[in-house]
Amino acid sequence: MKKLKIQVPFSVNAFQHYPNKWSGEKIYWTVENPVFSGRLRFDSIERGQSAAYFHVTVLSASPSSVPTEDGVAIELLGTQVAMFMTDILDVLKSKLIQNGEVSGTWTFQKRGQNYGLRMVKDGEQ
Repeated sequence: MKKLKIQVPFSVNAFQHYPNKWSGEKIYWTVENPVFSGRLRFDSIERGQSAAYFHVTVLSASPSSVPTEDGVAIELLGTQVAMFMTDILDVLKSKLIQNGEVSGTWTFQKRGQNYGLRMVKDGEQ
């Protein structure tokens, strides 16, 4: 799979869908765009000013953490991340969702000023 050349923002215990530089919270940027195999749980839906997305929680992940430029390893397990509604269609077309949970290979993307998780499609790897 060709990795997108983006870095993904996290705080110590959370994924940053929209990194808020004015919150005072330290933002850690991944060294590269992580790709992981894992199981997700769909939790809720939210609509922001410019994006509509699902909140999903990472239930399992391999690798389980991602390195940042600051040398901090961000743990993916238990982290709630955003998935744009437009990317849910790929999941619905190709994956079995049971009790709100789905397994697959995942990576991040940037749309405008927002970041979100997406499924790695067959043939991308």
